Amino acid sequence: MTVRADCDVAIVGAGPAGCAAAIALARQGVRVTLLEKRRYPAHRLCGEFLSTEVMDLFEHLGVAGAIRAAGPALMTTARLYTASGEVLETSLPGTALGLSRYRMDALLFEQACAAGADGRAGTTVRAVTGDLRSGFLVDTGDGMLAARVVLGAWGKRDRLDARLRRAWLTRRTVYVATKAHFDGVALPGRVELHAVPGGYCGLSHVEDGRVNACWVTRADVLREAGG
Repeated sequence: MTVRADCDVAIVGAGPAGCAAAIALARQGVRVTLLEKRRYPAHRLCGEFLSTEVMDLFEHLGVAGAIRAAGPALMTTARLYTASGEVLETSLPGTALGLSRYRMDALLFEQACAAGADGRAGTTVRAVTGDLRSGFLVDTGDGMLAARVVLGAWGKRDRLDARLRRAWLTRRTVYVATKAHFDGVALPGRVELHAVPGGYCGLSHVEDGRVNACWVTRADVLREAGG
């Protein structure tokens, strides 16, 4: 039986990928429903460093002006501290941006809604059933949404992955990561990477003069260090 669609495309997950897809599709007249379990603004674990080519993508989406108005930090150099103690510095191929996910994700969600997408924050998708021939039903817990196509943009891991029986869910990750913002740290115009055995820490400015410290390391190294 063919499902009578409430929308052409339902996008599950309103991070950068989901919002970018929603903006591009909505501006072409596609009926888009954008579903996000969080309410914005919200912090996310991320290095929050946007490499130089990202601005071209923002220009293509028509959101570059809004991104600039958000006050991102600007970076033109990169400094690497090796595990052996060497310090290497180089110029970036262009100007990179530093913008927190707290600000950027909320901004992109607003831009998607302004483009015509039906944005629904605070909506958790429980299940997706159907196929491309007959259409899909999206169970949001508050009701069923019918869509011609469902685009999964929920990130690395979600309960939907288990429902879809993703094989990689059985593999345990060997890495752990954490992120925090700090005031009073000066990194004028540069991003820093500090390498250590089994991991590294990235430091870069985001908006409002804060610095994002994002650390990733192997779990066994953290345990050996007493963490």
